[in-house]
Amino acid sequence: MGIATGITYKETITLVTETCCNCGVSFAMPSDLRNSLQNDPSKSFYCPNGHGQHYRKSKEQRLREEAEAKLRTAQEALHDSDTVKLQLQKKLKTASKKLDRVTNGVCPCCNRNFVNLKRHLKTKHPELFNK
Repeated sequence: MGIATGITYKETITLVTETCCNCGVSFAMPSDLRNSLQNDPSKSFYCPNGHGQHYRKSKEQRLREEAEAKLRTAQEALHDSDTVKLQLQKKLKTASKKLDRVTNGVCPCCNRNFVNLKRHLKTKHPELFNK
């Protein structure tokens, strides 16, 4: 029997780089292997210097935690906007009451009634007009 010659084998493999958390050496592994390691935190692998490695969380866990964090951020922003809305409504109510009192001739500074409130404010509280 003869030896087979002229056979060509060609394969494309995608390699992804990783850095050892112990010694800092960079190395590469097939992307399929890395995906399986990332999805199963109980599996270990080793750097070329023999240091054991593993991923702490699966891809699904990381994505779930990121989604939960974004949801919490959105809920906090919504709560903050509700709080701001309530504060603004309270200030608007207070300003509306004050406007009603001034319209009825009550001085906002000394809380007394005046027939000519404008003249009283100009003479007794000129600082209100200089703002």
